[in-house]
Amino acid sequence: MADGPDITAAEDRDQRRRRRRRATDSESARASDDRPPAEPHSRIPQRVRVTCPECGARFRAAVAVARRTTVCMACSADVPVPGRDELARGPDERLSTGRDRRRGADGPDDDARSDAPAVRRRRRKQIDPWPAFFVGVFGFPWREGVFSRWLLLSFGCSIVGIASVMMLYVAAMGIYSAVWALRMAWGWSCILTFGYASACCLPIITETAAGGDRVEGWPEPYWKDWALDLARVGLTALEAAAVAFGIAKLAELGTGHFWLPFLAAVYVLFPIAMLSSMHADSVLVPLTPGVLRSLVKCWSAWLMFYGVVALVSVAWPGLLVLGFGFNEWLIPIATAPLMSAVILIYARLLGRLGWVITQTRPRG
Repeated sequence: MADGPDITAAEDRDQRRRRRRRATDSESARASDDRPPAEPHSRIPQRVRVTCPECGARFRAAVAVARRTTVCMACSADVPVPGRDELARGPDERLSTGRDRRRGADGPDDDARSDAPAVRRRRRKQIDPWPAFFVGVFGFPWREGVFSRWLLLSFGCSIVGIASVMMLYVAAMGIYSAVWALRMAWGWSCILTFGYASACCLPIITETAAGGDRVEGWPEPYWKDWALDLARVGLTALEAAAVAFGIAKLAELGTGHFWLPFLAAVYVLFPIAMLSSMHADSVLVPLTPGVLRSLVKCWSAWLMFYGVVALVSVAWPGLLVLGFGFNEWLIPIATAPLMSAVILIYARLLGRLGWVITQTRPRG
């Protein structure tokens, strides 16, 4: 009997709590009923997946207000992209509108069915890698949404270059205490600059390989995340360098040269390791079966990638070597924008290579 009042009080508290919960639920339900319905355009994605009518390549394109056309990354053909008004319609209305656009309002529906085998034959064609590595690539750093990242990366590269020149001058003067201070500043500037470059390049590669024309997953202003991305890219580069070291040692036995075979091996192995680690989502996997098969099936795309990267990459070190003969202090500032552009273009090219590989896979 002594526990009776306590049990009754507990039951009263539970009843009051249930009444308050029911009142809160009813108020939230009334508020949701009074809320105006969402506009149809608010549910439309920013990008849609489209298929090229000529070669069958699939990629994602940005959605505009009205219907527009974009350029296929595989064959440079015009690809129609539906607008927001068209996507806001119901699926039945969109389907009927698409049929009318293809065959006319009164045309027979047999034409679309008769063209289906031809479309399937076109989809079996090999993707031409030439437009993929040239359309929308070299002007990528100066596009909307990328230009601000290119400016910030150029500023960081110029700071790294100026700190490097200052270390050389101070070391030549014998002021070793200042050298240690400059090394600390140089190290932090390298971590921040190349960490930010890695954080920008990873979404560029991922979204371009998925068929996207624009990049949306840009890094947040948080330097620890940049450092983690730098560690991921750095570990992948170390894996490629470890294999390249063994190749260079074998080449040294026969030719007597080490550095040239080493740099050439790193140049060849790094994109293979990078695509493999991103495909497996692990830096501990430097080679995946899909990337290995692509070296045979997409050998022309790989050769074109290496050729374009060689042409793009030789511009920055060539200008750097020529500039040191004129003014050592101004050349890091002058070459920093070119270096940042080369980094962003390299990521774009690597993403396009991944896209070409995915397009040449057999489809079910």
